[in-house]
Amino acid sequence: MIIGTAVTSISLPASVTTVDEYAFHGADKLTTVTFAKSKATTLIYQNAFKDCKNLTNVSLPDGAVVRKGAFDGCPNVKVTYKGKTYTQKNMSSLYS
Repeated sequence: MIIGTAVTSISLPASVTTVDEYAFHGADKLTTVTFAKSKATTLIYQNAFKDCKNLTNVSLPDGAVVRKGAFDGCPNVKVTYKGKTYTQKNMSSLYS
């Protein structure tokens, strides 16, 4: 994990173009992740947010590419991408 366990919300700047595998793994208090609007490709690897059990809101930039399993173990997450909302029920259609 790259952040402290007490962090509840993060805003990632447009300069972030990659979120590595297990980057936020187990960040239990993390509830909200917001990516800056960007047309650049942002690659989010498998397991990047694995087991962030309290993660509820993620806002992705239009150029995001999300690998299968990026949000595994996040039971209540809602990912907003290009005007659509994805939950664990339909997350597979977000993955590439």
